[in-house]
Amino acid sequence: MTFPRKDPKIEKRMFHHDIMFRNAGRLPKSFGYKDLLDLASFSIPGISAPGKTFSCLRFIQKFCSDSAGAHDRFYQLKDPRRYGRLADLKQCVFHLTESKSAVLRQAMKVEGAEFEEDLFHFLALRLEACNSEYFWRFSLRQKYQWLHDRHGTGVSLSDATHTLSVAGNELALALDQEDEDRCLAAVSAIMDWARVYYPVGLRRHNKPTVEKLYESRSLLRVIREHVALLKVGDHEGVIYMNSGWSKVWGCLIPDMMMMDSRVSYSLGRIFQAYSWEAKLDLHFLCERVGFYQVGFPGRAVDGIPKIDKRPEVWALSAINMSRFLLDFLEYCRRNNRLILNGYPFSLRGLEAKLFMMGGSYVVGAGPARERERSSRQDPRGLCNDGANNASGILPGGYKPPFRGQGPLPQGR
Repeated sequence: MTFPRKDPKIEKRMFHHDIMFRNAGRLPKSFGYKDLLDLASFSIPGISAPGKTFSCLRFIQKFCSDSAGAHDRFYQLKDPRRYGRLADLKQCVFHLTESKSAVLRQAMKVEGAEFEEDLFHFLALRLEACNSEYFWRFSLRQKYQWLHDRHGTGVSLSDATHTLSVAGNELALALDQEDEDRCLAAVSAIMDWARVYYPVGLRRHNKPTVEKLYESRSLLRVIREHVALLKVGDHEGVIYMNSGWSKVWGCLIPDMMMMDSRVSYSLGRIFQAYSWEAKLDLHFLCERVGFYQVGFPGRAVDGIPKIDKRPEVWALSAINMSRFLLDFLEYCRRNNRLILNGYPFSLRGLEAKLFMMGGSYVVGAGPARERERSSRQDPRGLCNDGANNASGILPGGYKPPFRGQGPLPQGR
């Protein structure tokens, strides 16, 4: 699995010396100015010679100390090129400051061939130890000609799978036939199944948004444009993304996960537990795999960056986690890991099990009860059936690189 692709817009906004620091692991423990020039040539190719010189000097100012300890004024200047003793400075031996070395050590821990396999092994153990049966009570408030009445309610995984499959097929037909009315009905059914299609309350935004798009006769166009973006792994143009919309996109794109607060919480707690075991900085770990949490009240993990209702970031996290979980399934297939006992061996089955693990509160409990349980819970015991034992914990270590952020694989 390769690193999630860096956003070129973010890369463009970064200072050159910060880009150099990303590759500072190439430097020896003690290094000279020529080593920094080589690092600049590797990290920022195409930059002019004066630009590389300036970047090297800023790198020294921000990340280094010199062995002579005789250039204190240099580190205080806004423009390092104005330092009067640059020739002497360039003859010094440098090393990264202790704080920057610690940052670099953390970054290096989440690279290399061993990192991925160890994380996958850890995740597999957590899933194998959890035997929660899927449960999601739904009751659609509207009847649809294309959906039999008995499939408008249910609690089991087979109930949910059938209802979403029929609604997803209906939505695909609506897109093919340019049928705005049919499209509205299918979208409302999918979101109603997820219990996020209300005119009032905490989840009130989806229904007015969908109806407004329908009334302006732009619902079909918006869905078609978003599907085209998400299929090629492009998050920047995504405007409509939350728990409800993620169900719509998941119904139309088989290899796109449905990222909601419970799945996000489950992944966040697992990453947190792994960071404890592997003595990793949690932020570095999540940056490495490209994970941003939904952060719904009662389902937020300290130390993990939040989506903060930014649809493009929600889409980016869902794209990255889709690839991460597809790679994880491939790892389990190769190693005969029985992670989904009772669930289909597929992205949807894995997503369903994570959904149950993320709902580690009693189903039907009120928000206060849910917050109380989730805040008390040790992430090492993240499992809906209460399995809280050391069998789900393994020491760190990691392997092949994560698959990059290209188009989502289709039809696996």
